[in-house]
Amino acid sequence: MHRLRKNNHGFAHIGLILLALVVIVTICGVGYYVATKKDKTNTNPTISTSQSSTQNTANSSENKYLVIKEWGIKVQQPTALTAISYKIENNILVFSSDQQKQLGCDEVRDSWGIVREHAGSLIDADGTKISDQEADEMPSYIHIANYYYSRAYPQTGCEKESDKMSMIDDAYTSLFKTLTSSE
Repeated sequence: MHRLRKNNHGFAHIGLILLALVVIVTICGVGYYVATKKDKTNTNPTISTSQSSTQNTANSSENKYLVIKEWGIKVQQPTALTAISYKIENNILVFSSDQQKQLGCDEVRDSWGIVREHAGSLIDADGTKISDQEADEMPSYIHIANYYYSRAYPQTGCEKESDKMSMIDDAYTSLFKTLTSSE
């Protein structure tokens, strides 16, 4: 009869393979967690206040700024709008306010914002390239660092809410004019 040999050398390799597999899965899991955490966009605005004196009055007035940390910019909040917040979608900063939420027209509610484009990549509505020099002369663009900023606003009207829309649009126009670097 043949004797069976008892050889345990093959089982040691299985333990090492399992250990290596556990280490690889752990590293991949941590990498995925870090990558997805970095990609999340902060939709909560940071509001800072600063004191500034105006030439019209001798008293100091409090100005609230909406700071968009993701883009390194800030805008002064208009007093006509309350609870302003924002989200960023495809290089468009989309604003929301209590007044917008009260509009009866859903199609225009989230239409106000700021568009950010790289310098040297501006294109007109008809597809014509706009040079940086041309954009610098246009009041519809604000140039900060390597970007040009322009307003986004409703392209259609809402006749039943025209007064409210006009007030909101005027407020966001004044907000846009205060856009500066936050650094």
